Amino acid sequence: MDGLAFLGLSLSRKSEEGHPDSVTRQTAFDLNEVQDRDYKYISATSDDGWLVGGGEPGPPRSYKLEAKDSAHVEIMRIGTYRPEWGGVSQEDIVRAINSGRILIPQVEVVPTDVVANPDTPPELEIRFDMDSIPDFDDTDAPLPVNWQLRFIHNQLFKFFEFPSRFCPGPFHSTILRKAEFRSREHKDAYFQMCDDAVAKWRSEGPKPLNNGGWDANGEPLERSNEGGNNSGIYLFTDRNTVTHYFKPNFLPPYDTPEKREIIFNYLQEEWDEKASAWKYAENVDNRASVQKSKKTVETSNGVLEFKRDTVDDYQAEARNDLPIMHEAAESIKEEKREPDEHLLVKAEKAFLDLGCYVGEGAVSGCKKVVQFAQGISSKYKKSSN
Repeated sequence: MDGLAFLGLSLSRKSEEGHPDSVTRQTAFDLNEVQDRDYKYISATSDDGWLVGGGEPGPPRSYKLEAKDSAHVEIMRIGTYRPEWGGVSQEDIVRAINSGRILIPQVEVVPTDVVANPDTPPELEIRFDMDSIPDFDDTDAPLPVNWQLRFIHNQLFKFFEFPSRFCPGPFHSTILRKAEFRSREHKDAYFQMCDDAVAKWRSEGPKPLNNGGWDANGEPLERSNEGGNNSGIYLFTDRNTVTHYFKPNFLPPYDTPEKREIIFNYLQEEWDEKASAWKYAENVDNRASVQKSKKTVETSNGVLEFKRDTVDDYQAEARNDLPIMHEAAESIKEEKREPDEHLLVKAEKAFLDLGCYVGEGAVSGCKKVVQFAQGISSKYKKSSN
């Protein structure tokens, strides 16, 4: 079942032009610079009006639906918190992120474009593309702009597996729906205005969004990170309801060999939504040399060694086994039995590199994971002989 819950960034910002109750969660970018509140270029929109830059103030200043700023970028759509509807529980999401299993870097981004999507009439979107591929062979080369979004997205998609999970297109923030322009010339003039604003932002470089150390409700964090590294991600029930904030746990600098290895490991693949499968980044013919050196995964009975060209086969087989594990997880929850946390940790370590989501809170489900990992180990040894 479809739903609106998601993990992502908040770009909301209170402004004099918008709704008085809007909450400031970033001051890096004034998105009013790409809006047409005076309708100089645009003749009609949906009744939502402008979604960002403070939102819609309502009459008499605006005659669209009164609404607070809901600017956001989705990184992973959760949909619903009800597993029986194809989602995953909020508790499982929060527990996994708070455990540190998902690495959250200091999120410093910059808008890369303003575009009209293919809808008729179109939505207007601010894009946050990673517009180049990292040089995987040069650990001293600069990382591409907005790399943090794919880094977080790929971790989430490799860790969590559930039917309603998806990412709605390239990383973007919708600023207006059903945009109709006064003329072709007005449309060109509007996008020229946007190009000028984006060029200015890009010249200033990526910036941290949460540069004020704000929590989900816009109030100061009780405990902020040292050095002001507080630009993380949010959990939304819907675009107007932010429930949790997760500050960075993978802090800069990102130029050490150890951190570059971790970053490259996730950036060299991208998720193909249409095929529901992973594919290598465009200019990566094979796994990067930094990943080729990583050939072990810790498990309950020692270390598994994998041939890199067969890992995908193991991953596919492991995914086929997931329904059994989730079924076991549900039966354990119904019996209200407590999980064996030590076993859970070992099972998750075994499958982290394979990109499989391990259902939390199930003794028998965790045992199944460990047994399956041991089976893979035996299979590998046989194929090596």
